[in-house]
Amino acid sequence: MNLSLLTVIGAVILLVILYFFRRAPRSESPQPEPPPKSTDFDSSTYTFDPEEDGGLVPMVKRKVVVVAPDQTVRGAKHKLRVAAYPLGGDPDTAPPPDKRIEKFILTVINPQVMDDVTGDTVTEFSPPLKFTINFNSDDAAAARRSADGKPQLSIITFYRADDGWHWERLDTTLNSSPPYTEGTLTAEVSTLNPKDPVGMGCC
Repeated sequence: MNLSLLTVIGAVILLVILYFFRRAPRSESPQPEPPPKSTDFDSSTYTFDPEEDGGLVPMVKRKVVVVAPDQTVRGAKHKLRVAAYPLGGDPDTAPPPDKRIEKFILTVINPQVMDDVTGDTVTEFSPPLKFTINFNSDDAAAARRSADGKPQLSIITFYRADDGWHWERLDTTLNSSPPYTEGTLTAEVSTLNPKDPVGMGCC
């Protein structure tokens, strides 16, 4: 057998080896799952209804639904627990003009929010809580009406400090139908610091 024939045989064997090598299945190392997006949050929903409150002292004055998204604490998601505490007294002074709250109508709920893992009180929220509050004909009658007949109701937060009452009017969505004597108000709440009650005001 001469050298050229050996060369040809060697080349054929090499091609056969390469062919089967390419056809053989390759084991791939598992790829880690991508981390959840920052907007991928679960939430808990809490409903407080004065008509179903069996206590002698009402904890809420209107039906309230609170949607509480999980909060990220040191890289881990923690669920929130929301409770209604005694309402206490209403503010005894009017809101200042710069807060764009013409009239305080009523305190609705004194919410207390806790970390379900640690039990700590939570007053800052990212993502924010969502409050939906029912309003009735008395609330609508207490508010100024817009040109289209809708009561100019807003969800407000407030608290008392050494220097007096502090107020915030929240960006509120009104959901109602003519004659606009009942419906719901919805607003996002990013802070309840220090421990703010949530109420209803105009306008």
